[in-house]
Amino acid sequence: MNLPDLVQLISDTYNTSSQLWSVVGLPDTDTEERRSSFFTQLATTCQEFQQSQQAYLDFVNSQIVQLQQQVSELSVQLGMRVEVVDPKSSEKKWTVLHKLQCALKTLRDEFDTRLNQALRLVNEIQIKCDAADEAYPELGNTFDCSIQNCFQNAVQILKLGPKMDQINRLQHLNEAIDKIIAPQFEQAHKLRSELLKVMNQLGRQQLIGLNENQEQIVNLTVNNQLQPKHNMFIQQVITSLQEEIANRVTEISQINEQILQLQQIQQIGMQLLTDKVEPHQLNQLLQPGSVLIRDGCVNDTYYAEVCAEKQRLSDLQENNCGIFIGLLIHKKYTLLSQINKQYERIANITVAHIIEHQREYRFESPISKLFALMTEITTVQDLLAQIQPIKSTIDTFNELQLDQNELEHIMQDKTRFTSKSRDALQKRKREESLKKNLTQNFPKIMAALIIKLENMSSKLNLNNLNLNDFDVFWNKVAGNPVQISTKDLFGVNYYEIILEVLSKQDQQFKKRYQQFVEHFKRESSELRREIVASPVMNTMIIKTPAVNQKLNQKTKTPVQNMKVGVQNSMLKSSGTSRLVKSLVESTPVTLKKTVSKIPAMK
Repeated sequence: MNLPDLVQLISDTYNTSSQLWSVVGLPDTDTEERRSSFFTQLATTCQEFQQSQQAYLDFVNSQIVQLQQQVSELSVQLGMRVEVVDPKSSEKKWTVLHKLQCALKTLRDEFDTRLNQALRLVNEIQIKCDAADEAYPELGNTFDCSIQNCFQNAVQILKLGPKMDQINRLQHLNEAIDKIIAPQFEQAHKLRSELLKVMNQLGRQQLIGLNENQEQIVNLTVNNQLQPKHNMFIQQVITSLQEEIANRVTEISQINEQILQLQQIQQIGMQLLTDKVEPHQLNQLLQPGSVLIRDGCVNDTYYAEVCAEKQRLSDLQENNCGIFIGLLIHKKYTLLSQINKQYERIANITVAHIIEHQREYRFESPISKLFALMTEITTVQDLLAQIQPIKSTIDTFNELQLDQNELEHIMQDKTRFTSKSRDALQKRKREESLKKNLTQNFPKIMAALIIKLENMSSKLNLNNLNLNDFDVFWNKVAGNPVQISTKDLFGVNYYEIILEVLSKQDQQFKKRYQQFVEHFKRESSELRREIVASPVMNTMIIKTPAVNQKLNQKTKTPVQNMKVGVQNSMLKSSGTSRLVKSLVESTPVTLKKTVSKIPAMK
């Protein structure tokens, strides 16, 4: 609003008010009073406004004086010469005030910048001196103060006014200190890297076993607040952690081996128990784990995991090893029962019974016993594959014994030469056939059986297959470590039987027997190599029609075996001699002619 408008507004207001007073019919005295009040208010307002403007002028003048004083003081503190207003100039006061405000802000910014730079340099110098445990008198000389309190005094002096020459001297001193203590800080940086590396390997944010002061030193180093004066201590900490890592590598390696062994035991248990117990019972007994072996990992978390897993598996092994041992013993004697029926007692024990009585199957070294049983089971399985040829030789030996008994029985009948009956004729033919068969084959079969039994005995001794767990399993008492023998395998001492049969023979028979024995002994090393090379020994059979039929019978189906049985009965009824088989591993070259001379039995 401009002045004419304001004058017009006052005039309009007065005229309108006068008309209102007239319409109302106010007395002249009231009208005059109201008119005087209106003019008085206008005069008062003008006077108040004029006074406020004068006060503002005084304020601006005081601000100019105050700002000039502040600018002058800051200029002195900073060692600068600043002239903002020319006293001879006729600049407006508002312009002067604005210039002084800008100058003051510039000086304050410069003051803050210099002070921050100076304090930073003092702080760096102090940190470096403290970190390197060094005292430099130059700082005291720079600020004319004692060395003991030079840093505190320097800060106080700088806060009064950081001058550029002071900042320059601080910068120069800081660079000089850097050159002196740089190697120590370089070592501190390397030590920090090594410390972080070993702490990371162990997965630790903080170290344990330190006092408060030592922990603070380590934390400062980790946070890159390096103090070379503590380099030796940090090196000791690193060496200690490296030794711990080396020990832990060895320990975790051993624990992992134990875990693998225990997991192998659990796997053995899984193979033994699968399909023998319900799935929920299998999970309850074995409790599969989830810890994965990580090569090279040594952090605390993994270490705790493998220790816990080892303890868990050890507890499971402690709880279940009796079951596993019981099942392996059961399997061992189940296999042995295929050779000797006396072990069927254990073979018939149920899995439920083994689980129920697991704590009774305890041995001094259960893990060793468990793996020993696995080895023995492998040995027994190997023996089963190799025993069949021996059993075939035994069967042939028993058949020849029956032939021997039959021959002795026929020879007791004196009428076979005097009688002309058909029966006497058949007896004479049978006697001739038996004598020829026994003379040709009995000493060879006996010698072959002796050598095979000796080789088997050597194998039993070599494989250390024993029966020391039979009593523990069956009678629940400590067993005696009995080395298993061929008698334990076959139930009969064939050594004694052969010696007894041999004692009843003539010198010619014994001589032939001895020749075969000596030859087989010379060939024993080759026989043993063949036994190792093949789980089932190849056999050399005297090729007669009856022998071929007997061999074919063992490999045919039950229906085919019935047909062969009928054929055999027909052969026997026609006076054909008993089957003669030889299970010698290799027929001697010098005896091939003798073997070839044995006539085919018709």
